[in-house]
Amino acid sequence: MSSPVDNLSDSNEVSLERVQSICGRSLVFRHADIRDEAAIYDIIRCCGVTAVVHLAGPKAAGESNVQPMTYYENNVLGTMRLVSVMTKTKGQEACL
Repeated sequence: MSSPVDNLSDSNEVSLERVQSICGRSLVFRHADIRDEAAIYDIIRCCGVTAVVHLAGPKAAGESNVQPMTYYENNVLGTMRLVSVMTKTKGQEACL
C-alpha cells in the first residue's frame, strides 16, 4: 500500500485525489511534516513501512534564492530526521 505523507504547505488534498486516479488505487494519506521526527516515527512504526521515497520539497525551487533557510530546513533537516527515524526503526529501503 502507498501512503503519501505531506504537510500540505503548498499542496492540497485535491492533488492527492488526482494521484489516486492516475494510480488506479486508493492511497492512505498521512498529514505530517518531514521535519517532525515524532510524527514520521509514528507513521513508519504503525504502518509497517518497508520503503521510503523522499520527494519532500516546496514546488517553487526559484524561491530558494529568496528563502534559503526554508529550503535548507525542508531538504537537509527533513532528510536528516527521516534518516534518523529509519535508523531507529530499521527495515526500510530508501530512495532519497
